[in-house]
Amino acid sequence: MERADVLEFGVEPMKGDRERVETDLLLVGLTHDMRSPLFAVLGYLQLLQKHLEMQKAGPTLEYAKLARQAGLRLDQMMTETLDLIRFGNHLPPVRMQTVSMKKLFEKIWGTFQIIASQKQVRLNVVLKGDRDFPVRVDSAFLERALDNLLANAIKFSPPHTDVVLTGSQQSGRVVVEVADHGRGIPKEAQASIFEPYSQVSSSDRSGGFGLGLAIVRFIARAHGGDIHVSSEPGTGTCFTLWIPMQQATEETRPVVQEMLF
Repeated sequence: MERADVLEFGVEPMKGDRERVETDLLLVGLTHDMRSPLFAVLGYLQLLQKHLEMQKAGPTLEYAKLARQAGLRLDQMMTETLDLIRFGNHLPPVRMQTVSMKKLFEKIWGTFQIIASQKQVRLNVVLKGDRDFPVRVDSAFLERALDNLLANAIKFSPPHTDVVLTGSQQSGRVVVEVADHGRGIPKEAQASIFEPYSQVSSSDRSGGFGLGLAIVRFIARAHGGDIHVSSEPGTGTCFTLWIPMQQATEETRPVVQEMLF
């Protein structure tokens, strides 16, 4: 998902927060300088992957795929950093369009079911209510939010457990839940989990800068909605994201529940 470079928008530092400003400027410089060589690496890895596919190289092909996946994850981390600095104290502009929730969920499932299977995690996608319903959202931003939530859920889920993505309409809202049976989040950490650079534990630093959930909250609030978390340590976590329902007028259909995958 491409976003305009943060330097085009400039950085609006928070007054009285010199340390945060210096950190932001350092991250902008680092990510900007690293992206050009990273794009070159990703390009060559893609060419190598295609060559190995033609050669039916087996394990070597899998190594190339894993290397490219790691590079794409690094690019996503850079994008999250730039987005967060660009957003600052201001909500991002949204470009509303009508999208199918079922098609959006199918696309997300196609992306994450491979990642989940590699971790031996079962990914279930469920639509409650209508079998499909069109909604007015910024589809790129909403997909980005769900990507972050699912990536976290799969990352922290032990093998042979389920991650469930659920979509529904409730009281004029589109409600999306991402639930897992992972390690859970301690009560004392839940209040700050959506703050930038927040991590549940120091060991999480290997997976990113602690920006993913902050980005999700920015996106939810940019749509006039919000997100909250329910979690018990050792039991699992459920993130619930909601945005106001702005769907095209359609005839009401019977309430059903459809397991998409």
